Amino acid sequence: MVIQRIAFAAAVAIPVILTQAPGPAWASPGQTENQPGSDVVDSQIGRTAVTTFVGFVGRQISRFGGNLGGAILTVELPDDARGQRGAAAGDEIDRMAGWVNFSDTDIEDNHIPTRFDGDIRTYLVGLDYQVEPEILAGVAFGLERGEFATQFNGGTITTRGKTISPYASYRLDDQWSFDGILGYTRGDLDQVRGAAITSDSDFHRYFAQVSANYVTDVPAVDNMLLAGQLGYTYAFEKINGFTESNGNGVASNSNPLGQVQLSGRVGYSLFDIADGWVFHPYTGLRMLFETQSSNIAVGAGQAEHPNDQHEGQFSLGVDFFSGAKLSGNLEFTRSFARTKVTSSVIAVNLRWAFGPAE
Repeated sequence: MVIQRIAFAAAVAIPVILTQAPGPAWASPGQTENQPGSDVVDSQIGRTAVTTFVGFVGRQISRFGGNLGGAILTVELPDDARGQRGAAAGDEIDRMAGWVNFSDTDIEDNHIPTRFDGDIRTYLVGLDYQVEPEILAGVAFGLERGEFATQFNGGTITTRGKTISPYASYRLDDQWSFDGILGYTRGDLDQVRGAAITSDSDFHRYFAQVSANYVTDVPAVDNMLLAGQLGYTYAFEKINGFTESNGNGVASNSNPLGQVQLSGRVGYSLFDIADGWVFHPYTGLRMLFETQSSNIAVGAGQAEHPNDQHEGQFSLGVDFFSGAKLSGNLEFTRSFARTKVTSSVIAVNLRWAFGPAE
């Protein structure tokens, strides 16, 4: 217990100490209606894209590299019988699996000088391998497309990106696991503002996340599980300089992000539904605390952006399993706590396990 408390405290304190410096202002000081859209709101778009990506990959790892998937499928069994059903560790479990994920994230900023709204659609495919009973390693590939209406300058932004992201997980015991994610996104953006002033550029995004995961049953309620995660994400995005069609030159911009994530969820396993299927509906809460981020600046006389550095996310979802081969997840998430910015996400994930058998 003492060791667990020390590890928990260190996981919180270290990233905070390392990233206390405030981020730079993102936009130049001119009126936002005279700025290209990326120069004003791309820090918000980049933050949403990173948070969404690492969230989905992290939950994928915790279900199958950590203890959550096995706990869902064995929570009704006595401890000495676990490992005999579904995704729990055992002789009949396939060591390799492939998975796909689709998500649609809607984001909206209601602050008038920076008002915009739009969607980020992400398509992921991944492949992982159970190197040892306690070690999972894999890689995810992603395609990202964003379409936004920037009302503050009467324009639009379209983004396209490709991501590669290796990941790994280590299962310490029946309750604790640890995982890490690395990623790189290469993309481009096209935008329009005002009277058909156009421009295009490209961007590079780097990110990493480390997490500790904990799963436990509830002795007083059969088949109920509690799960929690503490993680830290660091990301850095750079948009290269470009020239608009009216000859206006725009310098390159960079956007760092440091973020502590604390989440928990409670779910209940329903066994042998629909010819052997297992369903695990759940509800969750995720809190994001930024230790480093870029402020959104506006022009003289315009109302300052709140630049909130924390966010809450409420989720409803269901994990489902059909034997040891097919599994998946459906989830809806809604954000809160940011004064002017809201987002909602709908996502579906499917996973298929195949040989060689462990």
